[in-house]
Amino acid sequence: MRPLLLLYLVCLFSSNLLTSQPNYIDKNPNYYSVLDSFSKEENRSIYNGLEYFDIYRCWDTDNNKFYQSYDFFNGTVVYDGEPFFNLKLKYNLLDDLIILEFVNKKVNYLQLNSNMVESFFLGDSKFVRLPINEELTSFYGNGFFKEINNTGTKYKLYVKLKKEKHKIIKDNKLYYTFNEKATYVLCFDDQFLKINSKKDLIKGIPLRKKEIQTFYSKNNRLYKRDKELFYEKLFNQLNNLEK
Repeated sequence: MRPLLLLYLVCLFSSNLLTSQPNYIDKNPNYYSVLDSFSKEENRSIYNGLEYFDIYRCWDTDNNKFYQSYDFFNGTVVYDGEPFFNLKLKYNLLDDLIILEFVNKKVNYLQLNSNMVESFFLGDSKFVRLPINEELTSFYGNGFFKEINNTGTKYKLYVKLKKEKHKIIKDNKLYYTFNEKATYVLCFDDQFLKINSKKDLIKGIPLRKKEIQTFYSKNNRLYKRDKELFYEKLFNQLNNLEK
């Protein structure tokens, strides 16, 4: 089949697929990769970001400003309504920026326009850009939140990840170390609730007070070891009770 004919057929059906199957891109990246293959990288809208410069040099690459790893992930971005696959991506938690590796004669790295990013994947981790909300204002940044649990119809859980920098001097040179903070947010009944404690949850969901107290009591060690997994299991349980 000729390339132009193939492109025409793909474009003919793409509008209906995007409208009728909003989760299609999660399961069928190869479909959209066909479209990508017809465009030169320089002409794709995602490559229109600003050049990125790393001005905070880390002393140890194991302690850095990025999500999980100093290295680039093989990732996916929904950018300006269009999905892009097989990109080399990093998520800068210090500045709340998505960094794209793009090597040409002039530029090595680009920072994506945050306002045009709807969601992105780094490995198995999915991040979404939540709408601005009064409850989120103090830690909203550019609006990217990691999705922890969105399988239930009642409770959806997100976490805002942020890193802070600290100066150190080594061999008369300035370097930085970084520490990570996590803020958990629950979305239910079209409202957002910042979770700081068991008390916050009980206040927000008083009808599930007994279940929340029991879960905390039985999973105290997990809470101290891995809060993300703790909350994921808790809201899986609460969502199951809503079925």
